[in-house]
Amino acid sequence: MYIVTPEVPASSVRTMRIHRKHTGPTPWWHDAVICAFPARMNEDCLNAVGAYAQPLSELGFHAISFTPAKPDIVWDTDSSLAGCVSAFHQHNLKALLVLPGASLPTIDRTFNITEGITTLLTRVRAALTLGIDGIDLGMLDMPADVRGDISDADADADILRSRFSDLVQILLAEIGGDDNSPVLTAASPINNPDILRRQLEDDWFHHLRDTALENIPWDSSVLHEVLSKSFDVHDSVGQVNAWSYSALSHRPHYPTETPKAWEYDASSERRSAMIFFSLSLPGAVYIPWNDVESIFSYTTHAAKTVPHTASDDPSFLSRIREALKIRSRYSLGTASFALVSGLPWAHSGVSVHVVSDVMVVLNTSNETVHVPDCHEFLISSVGTASLSENSVAVAPNACAWFKVARVKPVPSPF
Repeated sequence: MYIVTPEVPASSVRTMRIHRKHTGPTPWWHDAVICAFPARMNEDCLNAVGAYAQPLSELGFHAISFTPAKPDIVWDTDSSLAGCVSAFHQHNLKALLVLPGASLPTIDRTFNITEGITTLLTRVRAALTLGIDGIDLGMLDMPADVRGDISDADADADILRSRFSDLVQILLAEIGGDDNSPVLTAASPINNPDILRRQLEDDWFHHLRDTALENIPWDSSVLHEVLSKSFDVHDSVGQVNAWSYSALSHRPHYPTETPKAWEYDASSERRSAMIFFSLSLPGAVYIPWNDVESIFSYTTHAAKTVPHTASDDPSFLSRIREALKIRSRYSLGTASFALVSGLPWAHSGVSVHVVSDVMVVLNTSNETVHVPDCHEFLISSVGTASLSENSVAVAPNACAWFKVARVKPVPSPF
């Protein structure tokens, strides 16, 4: 039990655990940090991405997700794709290949599953021959009846869901069944917890990213609600959370169609804070290339530099590297997760959670929050800590990590 402020009675602080620590063997994809390239890449771009395998590995990433401009390139064993995958593996990076382009059974009500998966299946087999570590189906184009927007009693909806589940099972059987086999991943537009739970139960993706964190406003209370629901849904079916905090992980351009989302017109400080917040969460984390691209001198022909991207700050590189080291050192990706409330120093708009031995403070308010210095400062999304009056200042639009102060209960005098 943690009491995160020594001078405050334990009864006034509430620590609510919403996710239990993972025990037992941990396959790489359970807690991986993945750099996601959203743009489709031609041969030159694939060659360039391969050149960044070493620095991305040294930075602390575990895998790279990328999309070839021509999916049929998987059949060319002498292509730049083969060289790209080889470069990743030389630097202990997993290669996740996004293979959109083959019709999925939810798109067309007259879909013939035996004929329709032929192209996709042959591409998957060719990709496995190249040593690909995972197949990503990209953003699934779910129609209204599969999203749950109409009655579940609709017979066509049941047929569509069944056909899609059949496709997933065929692909899972193709890639293998043990922890060292390639993974199958995708992104889902479904945010309804009940519908998402059913999809997780029916379609056993290793990672099924949803857009919950992408679409929320910059509000700590809403963030807590979304996290609670997400952990509840995934844990109830034994699935790993795969966090996608930014629409840029699956779109090459800056999103402008959701003005209520935290990402809309976000400052560099807000983007940095959301990256650090996401890296503290148990599960896998997808970080868009756009948020680290200025570390390098490369931008794909189809990508566009994001206005106010977090990596415009030269020191951002070192902070991300340190955050990834801390995530590994404290095993944040497989740790328990608890929301903390009742702290006298955490005013409205401040999110506090404890994961492993780390306390994470996200300030979505317009006022600075002062964290007592009994908590050892580890890192901040905006750089060095500001110390004043026995506290550490966390500015608005910032996320800071601290080592949790362990406090022994004071014995009762009676």
